[in-house]
Amino acid sequence: MKISLFNRDHFDVYLEHISDNMWKLNCPDYYRIIYNEDSTGIQAIDPPGGPFLSIGTKIQDKQITGIMPGRIIILEDDKTDN
Repeated sequence: MKISLFNRDHFDVYLEHISDNMWKLNCPDYYRIIYNEDSTGIQAIDPPGGPFLSIGTKIQDKQITGIMPGRIIILEDDKTDN
C-alpha cells in the first residue's frame, strides 16, 4: 500500500506501508530532521519540496503519532472530533 504526498519540487515522495501502523517515507536522500533536545525522539521530517511532516500532521484519515530513525512514520487512525 502506498500514499502519495504532494511535493513542490516534483520528487516522488510517498509513504509505503511496512506493517501495522508503520510506514516508510520514501523521498530524496537529503532531508531535514527536526527534534527537541528536551524531548525524546524526532518531532518532524522535511524533505526538499515538502511536505513538512510533524507529529500531529493529518494524512488522509490518519494522524502522525511518531517519527523514528530511518524515515519511519507511525500513522494511527485520526480520533479527533470534527
